[in-house]
Amino acid sequence: MGNMLTSCLFWGIILILLFTLRPSSNFYRKTMGEWSRGSWIITAILIALIITVSSFLMSVISLYNGKRPGHRNQYELITEAFLKGQLHFDYDDIDPKLLEMENPYNYGARKKAGVSFHWDHAFYNGKYYMYYGVVPVFLLFMPYRLITGRPLTTYHATQVFTALTVIGLFAVFRFLSKKYMKDLPIGLYWVLSVVFSMISIMYSTSKPALYQTAISSGVCLEIWSLFFFLKAVLDTEEVNRALIYAAIGSLLGALVFGCRPTVGLANIVVLPLLIIFLNKHGLSAGVLVKTLLAATPYVIVAALLMWYNNARFGNPFEFGQSYQLTVTDQTNYSGLDAIFDVKRNLDGLKFCFLQMMDVKREFPFVSDGGLFVMYPVLFYMLVGAVNEQTRKRLRESGLAGWICTIAAVVLLIVVMSVAWTPRLDMRYSEDYIWMLCIIAFTVIGFMYQTMEYRGNFCARVSYIAFLSAGICVLVMTNRMMGKMSKTELAAAYKVIQALSFGLIH
Repeated sequence: MGNMLTSCLFWGIILILLFTLRPSSNFYRKTMGEWSRGSWIITAILIALIITVSSFLMSVISLYNGKRPGHRNQYELITEAFLKGQLHFDYDDIDPKLLEMENPYNYGARKKAGVSFHWDHAFYNGKYYMYYGVVPVFLLFMPYRLITGRPLTTYHATQVFTALTVIGLFAVFRFLSKKYMKDLPIGLYWVLSVVFSMISIMYSTSKPALYQTAISSGVCLEIWSLFFFLKAVLDTEEVNRALIYAAIGSLLGALVFGCRPTVGLANIVVLPLLIIFLNKHGLSAGVLVKTLLAATPYVIVAALLMWYNNARFGNPFEFGQSYQLTVTDQTNYSGLDAIFDVKRNLDGLKFCFLQMMDVKREFPFVSDGGLFVMYPVLFYMLVGAVNEQTRKRLRESGLAGWICTIAAVVLLIVVMSVAWTPRLDMRYSEDYIWMLCIIAFTVIGFMYQTMEYRGNFCARVSYIAFLSAGICVLVMTNRMMGKMSKTELAAAYKVIQALSFGLIH
């Protein structure tokens, strides 16, 4: 009886939501130009719900919540090493056979020789290092350790970064809406913000320790960097105040390279904004000097990261990935030949965007596919590209070049990921999927202004977004269940049965 009531409540809410999203609904009546205190309250509730649910899901799998840390506690351990004045891990169990190997990065040779080693660490000149981005150590792990005297469990850092990512996406979408799409329904803004936030943090939610800590921190900082650059260029008339915003954006953007260098490539999208800024305020010597001063965080952070890399690996541009101990010799990757390998890049693009999902008979029925396959709401960015009226409005707004640059940077990041990694994993898409969401949101906003039957358009977009959210939940569930222990899996199926009228066992 309890399961039946829970299922009825759950699916009742789903049906109410679907009914609310119908074309004639009052849900689409108020526009962004009519933003009110109530709009703030509902937005805050939606953000809080996303953060609460995603944070809870991050805590349920013992493989990631610190109960079975394995090699995933590197951020905690490197924090302790830094406090001792070391740049390497303080391990006293280095296998002598590893030191004697001609090529310690050859997995087959290590296995044949029976070498014990610390998985997924960088190993160089007889010492173990962390090749994951170091910036989260100074943003969260070190302050927490110094204040509380206890180490910060890694997944908690991911919870913080994903929470700030969600807030940042809502902020960026609201900024663009208020600036260029004041007639966009607040309801559609809420639907798209919720769905695009879910899509952007899905992989961090399902795999929160270590791997996604570096990615989520980089994405978080980059989104907020973009927000402050948008404020500086498009929302502030006074030059000095604009440059203060730009300096904050520069600092956050520069720190991204110390989290996840591939995400750091997203800083390129600032260049069209810089052109807009200089056209707006002129090319006087004063403006140019102040602009250069606002960009100095890039120079300072770059110098610190280059020192850090050189002190560890004797190369200012080596973050340690080439020396990691996994199943593949990473020293064979990242050459120019890999970057310009056309077939490999095309295969990578197909995998990332158009790979079909595997459909299974058992719950949760689907596994990863390409982004446009999993999330059909993203197709609107392609529909907008062939819609002349939408392109015209983008050009008139001055955002066309910026949107094209974002798309080009996404392709660049995919190409670099193909070159730098021996095997693509869809979780790497978190590096750039948030940028696709920004493109899709912007295009949908401008498309709305060209529609004759706007209610029908809003409903169509909302239903497709709803479908995308459902696929997102299924793919995330598939990933999480693949990492659960038997006890955790049994508990998960009890929840699933409670939501499915007991039909799924």
